[in-house]
Amino acid sequence: RGLRELDDRLGRAQVRVGRIVGGRLLVERLLWGACLVVLLLSGATVDHLVVALAVLAALWLGGVSTDDFATGLDASLAAVARLRRVVEAAPEVADTGTGTVAPDGPPTIAVEAVDFAYPGSGERALSRVSARFAGGGWHYVAGPSGSGKSTLATLLLRGRDPDAGRVLLDGVPLPELSLDSLRGAVTVVDQRPVLFPGMVADALRLTRPEATDDDLLAALHTVDLDADELPEGLATQIGERGSTLSGGQVQRVALARALVARPRVLVLDEALSQLDAATAATVRARLAASTAAPTIVEITHRTDVMPDGAEVIVIDRGEIVERGRVGTLRTAGGPFARLSLRA
Repeated sequence: RGLRELDDRLGRAQVRVGRIVGGRLLVERLLWGACLVVLLLSGATVDHLVVALAVLAALWLGGVSTDDFATGLDASLAAVARLRRVVEAAPEVADTGTGTVAPDGPPTIAVEAVDFAYPGSGERALSRVSARFAGGGWHYVAGPSGSGKSTLATLLLRGRDPDAGRVLLDGVPLPELSLDSLRGAVTVVDQRPVLFPGMVADALRLTRPEATDDDLLAALHTVDLDADELPEGLATQIGERGSTLSGGQVQRVALARALVARPRVLVLDEALSQLDAATAATVRARLAASTAAPTIVEITHRTDVMPDGAEVIVIDRGEIVERGRVGTLRTAGGPFARLSLRA
């Protein structure tokens, strides 16, 4: 709500600035024209006209520069206010835990009777959700848009705490783990990742600054984006919001960045949605074959990418409506089969 209020204030300020700038430009042009008329009527020579025009042009350009500076300053001050609101905001969860995630092996995740509703919402995003994701396995969470799948991902990272029930990592409730330890072990890659401007190598090292070039190249290979495909390899520049890369390349760089961190749990929240079927299949195969494969929870509405032997839970309107093996559910005529028809 605070950010929306700041957005509204910024919009109103920009409208006021636009009106002021427009009024000034109109007045300046009227004065310019009036001066020319006066000079012509007073019988000024060509030399005088040239000097007068030069002075007026300099004054006009100076006014435009001042207006641009004022507009940019307003936008900068509004941006600073937004950043301060974010930085000073109270965290959604308290970092009171002192435990650490066990250093070896992919952990098992348990979700026990979880209820959750977003503040101010009259409906539960999740209701009595229970699930178990065995360590080292590849598990699927399916459901239509808005069903609560991404909310589950948020709870696995402890972006928020459930209103009831609990989430455990290797039998330890998440609040008993320090946030540093938990978030060093659990990584979420979502559908619209953010890449900062800079080199590909810098983007990948964001999660582990000490990573070697070999580490980066291995991560890129896993996501089927070899450095040879990039114009300048690891030194390839990434534009603002990944503008110099395709949507699929942005998703693969973001996934490679997550792999460089060596997560123990990897949550893919529609993270391969912009990849073609063949590339996505290659990425999944290489991830599964990795010697240090984490526990993977893939959240997707795409049922066609799921192998028949995989385990899946189906969420709709915040509740688990079906669970089982993909191959069995495809022909069961239930929610999963109906979701398959819409995919």
